[in-house]
Amino acid sequence: MLKIKDEIDLKELEKYGYMSWEKEEAEVKYFKLIPINGLLIEIYRNKNIGYQLPLFSTINEKDIKIETFVVDLIQAGLVEKM
Repeated sequence: MLKIKDEIDLKELEKYGYMSWEKEEAEVKYFKLIPINGLLIEIYRNKNIGYQLPLFSTINEKDIKIETFVVDLIQAGLVEKM
C-alpha cells in the first residue's frame, strides 16, 4: 500500500493536478481523475492512496498497479510504501 509521507502537506498535491474535496467530514481529501480509463485516484484523510474504478469498468482490479498512476508523486518524493 502507498501513502503520502506524514511530513507532506496535502496542499502540495494541487501542484500535480489533484483537486481538494472540501467537505469537512469526507474521508477522501484529494482526488484526481485519470481520463483515459476513468480511474479515480484518491488521497484519504490518513494520507493513504487508493482508487475507484468506474461503475461499468471492464478493467480487472487485479490488473491495477497504483504506482503507475502516481509516478509524478513518487518521483517528487511525496510517497512511501507502507
